[in-house]
Amino acid sequence: MKPFFFLTAFLFVSITAMSQTGISGTWLGKRPNQNGEMMELKYKFEVTGNELKGSISSSFGELPIHDGKVDENKFSYKVSLNDNTVESTGELTSQDEIVLKNQFGEIKLTRIKE
Repeated sequence: MKPFFFLTAFLFVSITAMSQTGISGTWLGKRPNQNGEMMELKYKFEVTGNELKGSISSSFGELPIHDGKVDENKFSYKVSLNDNTVESTGELTSQDEIVLKNQFGEIKLTRIKE
């Protein structure tokens, strides 16, 4: 009985820790714009089950993400701008870093402590 109790307690603590330090939250990254200047991007992610919602904001405004999916520490989503759709994939590489990839290249995001 004791091994079962300890296993159950361990799983509960592990799941709780992952949900507190996962993808959900506010993240900051920088990417060069078409003029070569660095543009700051703020990502807000909210994970519910395996669904990802959120937005990306910059000095040009805010775009909602859609079709977001999460599989453990990896995720994907789409952003629509005018008539174009950009598909991105990401991976939580540490508690405070995400690496995103899309047709524009790779960007590292850092968690904003709130």
